[in-house]
Amino acid sequence: MLWIRIAAALGFLTPSIVTFAVFPLSVDRTLVRTKWLVAADAVEGVDYDLKKPPKYENRTLGYEKTTETKFKTPRRFIQNTITHYNFYYNADIKLNQVVARATAPEVG
Repeated sequence: MLWIRIAAALGFLTPSIVTFAVFPLSVDRTLVRTKWLVAADAVEGVDYDLKKPPKYENRTLGYEKTTETKFKTPRRFIQNTITHYNFYYNADIKLNQVVARATAPEVG
């Protein structure tokens, strides 16, 4: 029996977007697609220092606290259950849409 698991992920990194998808083609072949989309005026090797909007200049945003916050039991529970399965659910829906479009007969 062949067990197929199709995976897809999107990463949004300022100021770029990275897409990644893995498609099993057969038992011994896999198609891996990765795209890195950057701004047209991006320069290789140059880091961007994006300024916060004035409203948030003196605030520490949630994503900035993640490296300082401990992974305690409630957070670990949420991360290992709800967030984990939410990712698979949404990835499965998106992937089914992609496969449906790819296998749909061409119109026109």
